[in-house]
Amino acid sequence: MQKLLFILVCSTILFSCKKDDVTVSFTFKTTNKTPNNRPYQLSATKTKILFSNFVYVDKDNNEVVVKDVFLVTSSDNSFQFKLPSGNYTKFKFSFGLDSIKNNSIPSSFPASSPLSVETGLYWDMLKYRFLILEGNIDNSITKNQTPTTPFSMHLGSDTLYQQIVASNFPKIGEQLNITLDLDKLFILDNDNFQITNFSNHSEASEIANGVAIRNSFINSIQTTVTSKTK
Repeated sequence: MQKLLFILVCSTILFSCKKDDVTVSFTFKTTNKTPNNRPYQLSATKTKILFSNFVYVDKDNNEVVVKDVFLVTSSDNSFQFKLPSGNYTKFKFSFGLDSIKNNSIPSSFPASSPLSVETGLYWDMLKYRFLILEGNIDNSITKNQTPTTPFSMHLGSDTLYQQIVASNFPKIGEQLNITLDLDKLFILDNDNFQITNFSNHSEASEIANGVAIRNSFINSIQTTVTSKTK
């Protein structure tokens, strides 16, 4: 009996101490004002950003994928994985989906997948939307009114896929913190209010604006590595 109790205690200790080696955590950063100081408000339930191809690169430029796709929302912003063995020099991930993933069929994925029908990311006319952002914005000249004008930013298409290289890479027991500055999605704001600068659905005529928005957003992403909280 004492031997069994000892085994159970040891197992409990080992289980409680066991944890995934690495965490990737996303944080939304916002002042609720555009770079041109125009107030806006976001719908938390309609803010979704799709990232993919989380990869370690070793000294010989071999790549090891540790996460295929992750959908960042206000309620789901982190994941964990076991660090594969290797001599790594780089960690990278991508905004959106590459052309192969973007041609996936949503009905072929289980409901738990970010690429399933359940997430509402797929449009027949656009394929997957890499980013969904909806809310209200102030359209006044003075830019000091309560935001009441609805906007919807739905960015997608193969053109907007973009690889991102982290400034550092997480090791065992560390966490990669990725800060997403949502203010930078409003780079097209100017004094003469144009709702088309905020309501972009990645139609052919809107791709140029979509690229400008994506570039501003991607260039503002910050990555840091810290020790994991015990």
